[in-house]
Amino acid sequence: MLISNISQTQTVTSKKEKLVKDEKPTDRRNSKGRFFIGMKGAFKGKKHTEETKQKMKEKRKKYFERIDINEYKKYHIGKKQSETCKKKHSLLTKKMWNNKEWAEKRKRDILRISKTSAYRKAVSESLKGKPKSKAHIKKVSEAIKKKWQNPEYKAKMLKANNTKKMKRIRSQNSSGKNNAMYGKNGRLSPNWNGGISFEPYSPEFNKRLKETIKKRDNYTCRLCGEKQFLHTHHIDYNKKNSIESNLITLCRKCNGKANFNRNFWTEKFRIMLEASY
Repeated sequence: MLISNISQTQTVTSKKEKLVKDEKPTDRRNSKGRFFIGMKGAFKGKKHTEETKQKMKEKRKKYFERIDINEYKKYHIGKKQSETCKKKHSLLTKKMWNNKEWAEKRKRDILRISKTSAYRKAVSESLKGKPKSKAHIKKVSEAIKKKWQNPEYKAKMLKANNTKKMKRIRSQNSSGKNNAMYGKNGRLSPNWNGGISFEPYSPEFNKRLKETIKKRDNYTCRLCGEKQFLHTHHIDYNKKNSIESNLITLCRKCNGKANFNRNFWTEKFRIMLEASY
């Protein structure tokens, strides 16, 4: 009885050993394509020949010609990289840009491509609707201001913007539903100030006072020198404050312009009055 039990246990252990031997993976990678722990890649430490690299390059090119590049991009958008992967990419990029010959060639290629209309359109569409940080907006603003300080650039841009084609484009973009301010009236307007334009003027602000201010300013707009379509403007934008030192003569066009960037115009008009009277 004891001998039979020993023989049974021996057969069981031998079966287990056989199963382990059969289940031991012959391939170095698991089902996900990753190497098993403790196993090294068969190609580790070896390098491809130039002929092999060329073949791989051609195959990759054929692959990307065959697939839809937009679908490929969609698949990769939103996928997060691990910190190890990011570090590897960073080191590789630095190594590439440290090579002066490669860096100069790459800069020339980027400059050539960036001037094409297709590239600019692609960049514009990729950035459309994405919010920009305050630091980025400030940086762009400073760069544009610096460009406009160059008289040659300024003359070039003014000439380009005054062509018939540009005037037609501006006209199309500013009419009807193409206008950025279309439907933004009243409270929807970015210039809404709580409805102060509907408030009544003070009783002192009458025809006699308006005539006095226009006579004082020699019936001339204090900004552009126009002598027609004159208005009497409140410097601090307070309709109740109708004292003479708070009033100035402006033409219709300049009066409309002064409704924007109010702090700037308030300070400017006060300095103008102080210097004159």
